[in-house]
Amino acid sequence: ALLQLQQVRSFCVDGDPQLGRIGTLAQPCTMQQLAQTCRRTLQTPVRYVESGRPVQRVAIVTGAGAYWADALAAGADALVTGEVGY
Repeated sequence: ALLQLQQVRSFCVDGDPQLGRIGTLAQPCTMQQLAQTCRRTLQTPVRYVESGRPVQRVAIVTGAGAYWADALAAGADALVTGEVGY
């Protein structure tokens, strides 16, 4: 609800179809704008990598964010996670 994603559905993460969620932003934005929204709404420091492409589909997973390949396969433009593995 914090990112106001629309058309939210589950996607398979590490073989578990209940761990990931993916949805669509009402309006495309830049990676920097998404990071600023996350920083503001979650009130926490944010790290991101600028892709230079618009972000519309956002995947969310809890815990370690080693699941970027699963998010990419599900059609995500960006992955929001609690922590990122090295």
